[in-house]
Amino acid sequence: RRRDALVGAAEVITEIERMARASGDADEHDGCIATVGRIEVQPGAVNVIPGRADLSLDLRAATDEARDAMWARMERRLEEMCEARGLRFEAQERHRAPAAPCAPWLTDAVVAGIGSTGQQDPLGLWSRAGHDAMAMARITDIGMLFLRCHDGISHHPDEAVLLEDVEVGLGEVRCLVRIGHEDGHRLGCVAALPFEDVRHGGSVADQCRHPVDGVGGEHYRSTGPEFGGGCRHGTDRIGS
Repeated sequence: RRRDALVGAAEVITEIERMARASGDADEHDGCIATVGRIEVQPGAVNVIPGRADLSLDLRAATDEARDAMWARMERRLEEMCEARGLRFEAQERHRAPAAPCAPWLTDAVVAGIGSTGQQDPLGLWSRAGHDAMAMARITDIGMLFLRCHDGISHHPDEAVLLEDVEVGLGEVRCLVRIGHEDGHRLGCVAALPFEDVRHGGSVADQCRHPVDGVGGEHYRSTGPEFGGGCRHGTDRIGS
């Protein structure tokens, strides 16, 4: 008859991870990522069975439709799991942000800029992070150019980028601005540079075409067909 909200929450978190990973295995573009970054347990005593667990969930996908469909499936599954343990499951949405797809004409300009440096057939990917595009997309078209980070680490003190990559990236930006002006577009660029810790050697020619897996997905020098996937933030509550 023991109804432990923390054990139920642990199962829920594991299932959230499983479902998100399975969606990516089935379709890399429409796959979702899910992060549980916070959990609070009540009453919080060492010798008392937890009666309530509150946990956060950040759910993201390249499109709003894929994200919302995943949440619908996930919510049903989590409710079933909690019911099987005699627990109550409640979910409350705290924040919702739409996906911000890149403008095709800007993506074409980025591809042309990359081609000007000698790299052909650049890889396209969608960014799991929001960055500035989530806000800028409300007022204008957006595009994205990725530079590699060592081991795929980003938004972290260990983030590092090769100076050679920065130089090549700036050349690509200059080219895409020129192309935009020739086509009658006025372009503005927002640069987001990593920390100054640049310590990893190696030639650009040897490294620039190879993706590096890491936290938050792959990081390439390439175009971003979907920049800033839509996200939902919510709080799940599990109680006995």
